[in-house]
Amino acid sequence: MWFLLLIPIFVILLYLYRRRQKKTKENN
Repeated sequence: MWFLLLIPIFVILLYLYRRRQKKTKENN
């Protein structure tokens, strides 16, 4: 059951990573 806790964390990290990537693209 512990892996169910990792799923939302992973999703949030992925979201933040993609958001940061998009931000850097806009700056360039």
